[in-house]
Amino acid sequence: ASGHHKGELDESGIMLVDYDGVPLTVVDLAHSLGRQELEDQAMPVIITEFLDGLQGFMVGRVDRIIACEASEMQPPPAGSGNNHYIAGVVERKDVLVQVLDFERILSEALGRELFQQAA
Repeated sequence: ASGHHKGELDESGIMLVDYDGVPLTVVDLAHSLGRQELEDQAMPVIITEFLDGLQGFMVGRVDRIIACEASEMQPPPAGSGNNHYIAGVVERKDVLVQVLDFERILSEALGRELFQQAA
């Protein structure tokens, strides 16, 4: 059985919520990126659609969301660190914007959860 309780983050930074009658997995993005976990569970959640379903990512705040085509993405510049969650960068108004690899973040978060359920 899962350690999740609806609306409560577990030790993996994952929670299940009811989204218009549909169970939605929400991942604490700060936890997944190895940063300080979000204390307030009333933080914004970005809901994404990929991997044949909806997933949510709890974030500290949202400044803006931009759309980009895969063809616009460039590799991260040298010296930007070895953060393996950065899929690349896109340029918007002379600013480089980091693009996170949400699929990798989600698969690693759920992988940890599945491992903990089996233990």
